[in-house]
Amino acid sequence: MDKILIVQDNPDIQNQMKWGLSKELSVLLASDRKTALRLFEKNSPVVVTLDLGLPPDAEGAS
Repeated sequence: MDKILIVQDNPDIQNQMKWGLSKELSVLLASDRKTALRLFEKNSPVVVTLDLGLPPDAEGAS
C-alpha cells in the first residue's frame, strides 16, 4: 500500500485527514519537522501534505 505523510501539528486536523485517507493509503503522522524528516527518509511516501504554519513560525510559512 502506498504511503502518505501528513505533517500537521493540530491533532484534530491530523485525525480528520487520517480518517479520510486511511482506506486508500498507509498514513504516517508527524507534528514537527524532525519527525517528518525521519519518517520521510525511512518510508519514502508517495505524497506529503504539509502544514506551512508549523512552529516556531506559526504565523508565517518559513
